[in-house]
Amino acid sequence: MSYLFDSYAKIYDHFMRLFHLDDTSVIEHKLSKGQYHILDVGGGSGTLAADLQAAGHQVTIVDSSLSMLKEAKKKNTNVKLIHASIQKGLPINKVDVIICRDCLHHLMNQEKCLKLMLNYLNNNGFILIHDFNQRAFRIKLLFLFERCCFEKIKPVKPEQLVYFSLQNKLNIVFLHQGKWDYICMLKKEK
Repeated sequence: MSYLFDSYAKIYDHFMRLFHLDDTSVIEHKLSKGQYHILDVGGGSGTLAADLQAAGHQVTIVDSSLSMLKEAKKKNTNVKLIHASIQKGLPINKVDVIICRDCLHHLMNQEKCLKLMLNYLNNNGFILIHDFNQRAFRIKLLFLFERCCFEKIKPVKPEQLVYFSLQNKLNIVFLHQGKWDYICMLKKEK
């Protein structure tokens, strides 16, 4: 895994709070009307997973950084952890929801990864993607920092997800489009 997440795992949550990049309220609200089995791709330090488990959901985190997974385990000893990369496929059962928060821009073959994620969904399942608007100044700084830490990133514009959705017969709904981030839901057409 990268220098970035292995080296900064202990301060990751503080960093996200400091730059106001830690708001998960839209995701939590979307999931408040049921109990789901959730796969948190790139779930890292497990802050979101801990909140979701406290709300009654079953959460599995998959992350390629062992340091981040150790932080997640400190927050919640009941969370299921998988030390792997989504890009290589996972030995898991189907889930109701896949969350890809602050992760998609770290995946180099995004279309392949999204197609893999679709295969892990139950029939009525959906993917929630929360990523950053590369046009915003604070995100330009974030991406510069990530690149300075030798992290390969590939920012994703919302328009690219719309195009991917059209190409793959998916419904896409934007739940939030802010100055520096966006959240969308991808679901297979019926």
